[in-house]
Amino acid sequence: MWVKPPGITWGDAFTSVTPCTLPAAQGGGYEAITFDHRGTHYHDTYDSQGSTSAAEPLNFYERADDPPPAGPRFFEVVARHSGKCLDVRAASTDDLAPIIQWDCHGRENQQWRFEPVGDGYYRMIVRHSSKALDVSGASAEDLALIIQYQSHGGENQHWRLDPLEDGYYRITARHSGKALDVLGVSLESGAELVQYAPHTGENQQWLLRIIQ
Repeated sequence: MWVKPPGITWGDAFTSVTPCTLPAAQGGGYEAITFDHRGTHYHDTYDSQGSTSAAEPLNFYERADDPPPAGPRFFEVVARHSGKCLDVRAASTDDLAPIIQWDCHGRENQQWRFEPVGDGYYRMIVRHSSKALDVSGASAEDLALIIQYQSHGGENQHWRLDPLEDGYYRITARHSGKALDVLGVSLESGAELVQYAPHTGENQQWLLRIIQ
């Protein structure tokens, strides 16, 4: 028996449905089904009869700790501490243009695609310029600026997404092992993005919000 998460119609086809059995610590004896809908993952649980009742399955919904789907989908990348979006300053198409946080507005300089480059890393491509998120000068130092730059094979354009709680990720540069960070934990629009040693601050925690 398949059911759907609330707010999703059957006309919105799921790209995958994956069953598994929950361990005892998570309510053993129930079946969990993961729905993948346009890049967002949902979970449903059922008893051994298929549901708690025909109309009222035992539901819980949360983001899965999976990487973003590769391919043509674009995402807003939202800082947890400020609620602001990863943004190319002034929608520049130039190499070396700074990456900042800015109020989310839906335009293409805030839309990012994830291209897999192997070993769990991605190149992050911004839609308006088709350039990549890049650590300036391939620096390994704290506070090195984040820019856009034409795509190349360098590891300063390779990013790993480490799942945290509540659907957020830490985004870590391959060449340095340092995290994408809003400078000074600023809440202001225009604050620059840097790399910095990973820590638990919410200015290093990022939500991926799919562009519909």
